[in-house]
Amino acid sequence: DMPTLMQSPDESSLALACALGLPTMELTVPDRPPPIIDDPWTAFVLMFHDHDWEPELLQQALLGEAFYIGALGSRKTHAARCEMLRMRGVDETSIARIRGPIGLIKQNRDASLLAISTLAEIAEFYQASRL
Repeated sequence: DMPTLMQSPDESSLALACALGLPTMELTVPDRPPPIIDDPWTAFVLMFHDHDWEPELLQQALLGEAFYIGALGSRKTHAARCEMLRMRGVDETSIARIRGPIGLIKQNRDASLLAISTLAEIAEFYQASRL
């Protein structure tokens, strides 16, 4: 039973998460993600625009058991992300697991509404995966 874990290369984001009582893990090198620690109850969401980190983190997430994998960005960004993963040899079935744009309310730029919208989408996927 893993609680929410905030992973970020940004020290100020990690400090804020720590202040809120969330466990954190600093991401230090884009091409060396932390070990997979997910399970079938894990939702893996990239909530930043740092595309240097995306390839390795997404490829690693796709190897795990997470029921939900999503990444922030527009449809255009998601299409580019998928193409980049194809060029790295990721198969279409795996790429199809990645949600993008994330959230039930698409084209949303408000951070709070995006977070709630994404959490609602995760809850919807969780419920569907348990049927």
